[in-house]
Amino acid sequence: MSTNQREALAGLKILVCMAQADGKILAEEREALQDAILTFELPEGITIDSLLEEKTSLDELIPLIATPEAQKAVYNSAYTMAYIDGKCSGSEQVILDKLNDFFDIPAGEKAILGNAIHGLKQVINLSNIEKIVDEKEREDNINQTILNYATSSAVLGLNPIPGLSVISSLTALGLTLKMMNEIGAKWGYPKGQDALAIIGNLFGGLGAFAASFTVYLVVGTLGLFIPGGGMVAAATSNFALTWAMGKATNQFYARGRQIDRATLKKVFEDAKKEGKTAYADNADAIAAKKKDTEGELNTLNDDVKSGRITTEEYQAKVQDLV
Repeated sequence: MSTNQREALAGLKILVCMAQADGKILAEEREALQDAILTFELPEGITIDSLLEEKTSLDELIPLIATPEAQKAVYNSAYTMAYIDGKCSGSEQVILDKLNDFFDIPAGEKAILGNAIHGLKQVINLSNIEKIVDEKEREDNINQTILNYATSSAVLGLNPIPGLSVISSLTALGLTLKMMNEIGAKWGYPKGQDALAIIGNLFGGLGAFAASFTVYLVVGTLGLFIPGGGMVAAATSNFALTWAMGKATNQFYARGRQIDRATLKKVFEDAKKEGKTAYADNADAIAAKKKDTEGELNTLNDDVKSGRITTEEYQAKVQDLV
């Protein structure tokens, strides 16, 4: 196993430790980790089950993360997993403190992460998009809206912020929430609270929904030793999750906001599989959009990383761009 492989595997195990910090891996976290792990070939002798169930000493794992890039990726991922639901537990903070003591992450980067997580709460708002009365027009319009947002989320996965790829993932999550609001408005329900109701039915709450984004954090870490692989996996996952949330949201309104949780969950799971196929079908369009926006995205990435713009400004500008 190469040095980079050892670093990436150690980083993945640290993220599993973070997921286990409160004594149990949430179902959403487990599914996300499994999705990510399945994307890559694990070293011989290591299985998904053994990785998720293994109890490993942090004191043994942390020194294996030696390069600055890997240290940032692992810390940023762990930090986001701890704070995404708005409250970091004592056991999660212990892990973050140990990582910080060894890695010495700049305070400015922690502030950027914190502001990006806080910014998600600002996305749930009212939409000024008008209701579409004609059924066929509404169906076509919403399908195109879902494709557009899924494509934009994929582009963010393909063009992450160097050293702060987690911010790109959080911005993709913000795009997904914005899409849900737009779909509701096109059905004649402009109040953003419905997005929270849908997320609550599918995941139990925004925190648990955000926990599923561990898949993007993990692929970013695994991508350290697979050139390009992490970005492609993140783009595919971004696209599929946004696609699935769009389809589930549309069904929520199509059934008069009376759909039961089990049915909505099945719609979501089926659509997530469909989304992975749709990503492949739209690969050329995604590549074209990446090419068209790459220059401006790179500038925005540099601006937020250097502090020339805030994370809130970055997220707003990216939404306008993609």
